Amino acid sequence: MTLWITGMAGFVGQAVARSAVSEGGAFCGVGLIAGAAPPSIIADRLLAARIDPPSLESLAKRFGAPSIVIHAAGSGSVGASLADPALDFEANVQSTQILCEYLRLHHPKAKLVLVSSAAVYGAEQPNAIAETAAPHPVSPYGFNKLAAELVVRSYGRNFGLHGAIVRLFSVYGEGLRKQVLWDLCGRLRHAPATELWGTGEEQRDFIHVDDAARLLLLAGALASASVPVVNGGTGEATTMAALAAYVTGAWQRHTGEKRSIGFNGQVRTGDPVSQVANVERAVQAGFSPHMRVDKGIDRYIEWFVHSEPKKA
Repeated sequence: MTLWITGMAGFVGQAVARSAVSEGGAFCGVGLIAGAAPPSIIADRLLAARIDPPSLESLAKRFGAPSIVIHAAGSGSVGASLADPALDFEANVQSTQILCEYLRLHHPKAKLVLVSSAAVYGAEQPNAIAETAAPHPVSPYGFNKLAAELVVRSYGRNFGLHGAIVRLFSVYGEGLRKQVLWDLCGRLRHAPATELWGTGEEQRDFIHVDDAARLLLLAGALASASVPVVNGGTGEATTMAALAAYVTGAWQRHTGEKRSIGFNGQVRTGDPVSQVANVERAVQAGFSPHMRVDKGIDRYIEWFVHSEPKKA
């Protein structure tokens, strides 16, 4: 039994690899390396390449045919999708179609878990979001994630490919160099006070990347030709004001510096007021989060303070 991880050099892909190591399973992966060299636990099992038939065939020859594929490759940024929607389409949609076709032709019994996003739900979801909620994506990123889901569904319906979709909510964790925590830490390093958009009452469902990785591996057991969808969250709402308090508290603990975070009261178009997962399906699959958000943010701040050099 061999686990394949696409995008294994990325943030989520590396977490899946760490989880596979802890469970003693055989794994390998393909993906592009950006920035620093990949950690030693994946370096010997990573094929540094784009997702295309020759690279996938090379992966099979080197490490064996896949029993489960966690498709974690692709873009993970709304901003990047707005800056270059064509590249985002290639990363999220075309890579999924290439992978599905390769599995159809060469490994039709393999199970595929697609890493999708809560961005497919859009901004107007006032309550805990169930997987049955109608998708209303706003950004190119959200539309492209939904399109990738439809590709997997098409291969399930027409060719019997066994798949599952995990829509991750607000994933965070040590090593993530983008999104709200990264941005906040960069600001707090150079200023005693900073301001965020919104009122502070906006709600998010923060899931630590190690918990997300465990759920992705669990989802392999759910894969079928009907391609079920599972929300990847904790089910717990954290207001942005609470997040700010966790961040400033952890910053003072790890640096001795007092910082403050305020809100400008202005809501940007497309920013969800609430984006919290209904996690009944995940719980039924045996999932429960291990990392509390306050502890996870403390770990993130500690990582940032000690690993990121202070720039003038």
